[in-house]
Amino acid sequence: MAFQPGDLVVCVSTRPHPTCQPNPWTLEKLAEGAYYRVGAYFPNRGKPGLQLIGVDHRPGNGWCAWRFHKVEPADEQFTKQLRVRKLEPA
Repeated sequence: MAFQPGDLVVCVSTRPHPTCQPNPWTLEKLAEGAYYRVGAYFPNRGKPGLQLIGVDHRPGNGWCAWRFHKVEPADEQFTKQLRVRKLEPA
């Protein structure tokens, strides 16, 4: 299930990935069972990642997407606001 900005997700794991060196600083930022709003989704390089609104993350692809399950897709009004903001000049 692909993610998109505005989706509501729940964290299902804060355990280190078995093939990665754990970084306790980053994992302390998440809480299992907590709900978050997706700010950005990075589907690249076989390791999809999420940036979460209001939560610091490591540089690059953000949080590993496997740590989350989508609870509710972004509503149309939210995604429309994101599209309008992208089109406005900075």
